[in-house]
Amino acid sequence: GHPGGGIRSFSNLKFSWLSREILTFSIYGGVLLLDVILRYNGRYDLFVQLIVLIAGSAALYSSARVYKNSGFPALNTFVPTFVFFCTAWVLGSCILGIVLPDGSYNHGLGLIFKTVLIVCLLGHFMIPLFWQTQGRVIKATAISNYTSIFFWGRAAILISITVFTLLQGVRFSIGVFLILLVSELAGRVLFFNNMVHASQNIGKPYY
Repeated sequence: GHPGGGIRSFSNLKFSWLSREILTFSIYGGVLLLDVILRYNGRYDLFVQLIVLIAGSAALYSSARVYKNSGFPALNTFVPTFVFFCTAWVLGSCILGIVLPDGSYNHGLGLIFKTVLIVCLLGHFMIPLFWQTQGRVIKATAISNYTSIFFWGRAAILISITVFTLLQGVRFSIGVFLILLVSELAGRVLFFNNMVHASQNIGKPYY
């Protein structure tokens, strides 16, 4: 309600990952805009592109670290960082494959796309298995995933896209992107409903 006070969001950088998230995304947005302007004028500055990569990665990491704390037992692990980076890589490589003006980078992007699809698919099933080896509260998070239609719906999409890509080759298209977007939105539903809010099980009777 007081945009003029927004600068105070940077006041706790020493301790707050929320403040760091705001700072890193601000830096990322600025250098990304600079890169777009340079490209529009026919200039490709490798140093600027490297800063975009570093700033974007730092922003993603900061965003994931917001959820990695003892209040969310199932997320006080590698999980937030893993799923945030998977989303960025799988959707990002697909978008790049669509918008690139020529196919000069498509082979490399195709390899990245295939690899990330396999990693995302394995992670989708391995994370709940990892939770099953932990305490009772975290096991409840695994069970809530296994009983969710979003978990199995996302699994079906990832399996279908991965198998199709491995057998038929990479196809960068708006249709593939939209299907993957649905998959990642389902993943975010799982993240917030079945992972973050599983912390409410703390202190409750186990059953």
